[in-house]
Order: sequence, then structure tokens, then C-alpha cells
Amino acid sequence: MSRTNIVISSLLTALVTAYATTWFLNSNSIEHPVVTVPPLWIEQEAGQLVAFGGWAAEHGYSLPGRSAVEIRCYRDKQLCTEAFANVHHHDEGADLEAETYLYTVTDWTDERLQATASMAEGCLERRLELFLDEPGGTLEWEPTEDCEEGDTGNAVLIGDEVPLG
Repeated sequence: MSRTNIVISSLLTALVTAYATTWFLNSNSIEHPVVTVPPLWIEQEAGQLVAFGGWAAEHGYSLPGRSAVEIRCYRDKQLCTEAFANVHHHDEGADLEAETYLYTVTDWTDERLQATASMAEGCLERRLELFLDEPGGTLEWEPTEDCEEGDTGNAVLIGDEVPLG
């Protein structure tokens, strides 16, 4: 198994476990749980960047439910991994969706990071931008030039406030 696969598997496992635990701990009842999105947090140190939060779609398809995301970027490899989880509650229970993406960094400065990922057999491109001076981020997706079908949209990185006390 390659290092990238190991990193992605580890991130996905950690994210799914943390998200499921948060879901159970924040549930007032099994029938009406309260799901908390991780607080928006971006930190850069020693050639690595870590970001937490959730995606909120502004345009295009919006998954029902609440999402959580963990992004890790490595300057020396010029790569980022994104582990994404979404909990969707419905009348018959809940579904947990988890995905990972591997991005290639296209620009990394002290103020921002930009990266792209291809998915769905190269027919859909995701463009990630993280803002480091004022923590935040955006995600855009659209079909590549080679494909005419696919969703187009964008989302912003959000986070819930952590209650103190």
C-alpha cells in the first residue's frame, strides 16, 4: 500500500470515528440528534497545513445533512488530502457518507493555498482554495473540458462555534 493510500485511509478512519462520536455525544435522543460541524480552524506549521470545518454549498447540488471536513497539505510533496463526511438524517434512520480526495497544489503562499483534484474518472475537477491570513476556504467543482456532463457548484468552509462552559 502506498504512503498516500495509508495517509488517506488513516485520515478517513479518524474523521469518520470523530464524526460518529460527535454525533452520538451531541444527540438529545436517537430520533432527533444534534450534529455539530467541527469549528473552522486552519493552521500552518513546518511545511504542513491542517484545516477543519464543513462545506456549505452556495451553488449547485447541496448534500442533505451536516458535513465535516479535514484537509492536510504537505509543502514538500505539493499534495493535499481531504477527508469528507456527511450525516443525513431521515425518517428511517441516518446515513453516513465518507469520501477522500487527493489534490495537487498549484499555488502556496503565506496568504493562501490553491489545489486541484480530478475525480469521476477525470470528468469532474475540484478546485480548493484555503485562506491562511483570515481562516476560510472555498471549493468549486465542474466538469472538465473532456466531459460535458456533471454538476457545477461551489461551497464555502464553515464551522460551528464550540460552546464554552
